[in-house]
Amino acid sequence: MERQNDIQQTIPGVHVSLSRVGITGAEKFIRIRYKGKENIFYSEMELYVDLSPKQMGVHMSRFSDVVNEVVDEIVRQEALDIESLAEKVSRRALEKQRAVRYEVNIRA
Repeated sequence: MERQNDIQQTIPGVHVSLSRVGITGAEKFIRIRYKGKENIFYSEMELYVDLSPKQMGVHMSRFSDVVNEVVDEIVRQEALDIESLAEKVSRRALEKQRAVRYEVNIRA
């Protein structure tokens, strides 16, 4: 079987930054600390990255991987406020996508 190149990680022929590449409508139950109490909320998330001109694209599956990793991690730890959850998702996604900037919007 012939091995395929990782297109997203190749250097593009034209160096143009991509902005707000991502997904919308990611649904997840999250555990959030709100007004001193831990509660379970249904949430919808939007996840976007800005890419450097040296990146061809992103791995779309990594968006949901990051959300699942962080939410699963929080289930085993102390609940966060929603802002801290968004920050944690952003930091993890920046590492995984090698992005310049990351944006997370959470509605719960």
